[in-house]
Formats: sequence, structure tokens, C-alpha cells
Amino acid sequence: MHQIRFASGNIEKAVLTGIFAEHRLGLAGGIEEHVVLIEADGFIAGGAMLSNWDKTVFHLDVFGVHRAAHGIGLGSLLMEELLREPWKYCRRVYGEVGQDIPQGYPFVVTTVSRGYAREFYKKHGFEECGFDALPDYYHCQCSGCPEKESCISTPMIFCSNLK
Repeated sequence: MHQIRFASGNIEKAVLTGIFAEHRLGLAGGIEEHVVLIEADGFIAGGAMLSNWDKTVFHLDVFGVHRAAHGIGLGSLLMEELLREPWKYCRRVYGEVGQDIPQGYPFVVTTVSRGYAREFYKKHGFEECGFDALPDYYHCQCSGCPEKESCISTPMIFCSNLK
């Protein structure tokens, strides 16, 4: 049995920081804004953070799975749940809150993948797009980054009504 819930405390912060560091990423906000995927034995297998920019527009700020959990479906489990009900896993809200979205109502989740992660996102229904398709805040996300060329950043979008 797995549990996905909001993270809390210094231990979960340290573990999630380590997981993201494996992918050359970092926490995207306060620990309480991130979710963690916890296995039945207490192992924190991964985590993520979503931001809500409008009632039906979300951005996946960071996503990562522990290297020990690669290839066994835990990343897919976490991603599928985030894409099923993104408003349920979102504490950072900039626009109208999406909590009252009727089931089946279309929504969008954007993100910027790095390197090999692009194929993982495509497997879950994301498509490549331009930075202009992301919420305004992220249009220049990679501008000026010293790793821009080597990380192969790709803006991506998931549209729920296309699945």
C-alpha cells in the first residue's frame, strides 16, 4: 500500500531534498507545499510540488523519484495520481482555487522536463510545447541558467480532456 500526502517535518524535508538532488533539482517551496509518496514500510519513494495558477491551470514545479525506486512503477503511480486530481495535491495557489472543479472538467498541467525525463512525461500524456504555453511566471524559467544547454529543458503540457 502506498500513501501520497503533503510532506512535513525536517526528516521528510531532508529525504525529499536528497531525492531531488539526485536529479539536480531542489525544493520548489516550503516542505509543506510538496507531496511525498510513501511506501507501506515508511520508505519515501518520491515527491512533487504543484502550483495552481488559475482554476484549471496547474504547473508541476518539481517531480522526482528515489533512484532505488526507478523502474518499478512508483513514479508512474505518483504522476497518475497528480494528474487525476491536481487540485487535491496543490497548496501553492496564485489564481482562482480549483477545488470545486467538477469531475471530468478539463484542466491543464504544465512542466519543464530535463533531459531523459521527457520520455517519462510523454508516457503520461504530456506533449512538448513552447515556454509561452506555461503560466507567465515560467516563461523565462531557463533563461540565463548555466545548465540550459546540458539539461535539455523541454516545456511540456498535459491536457486532461485529451486522454
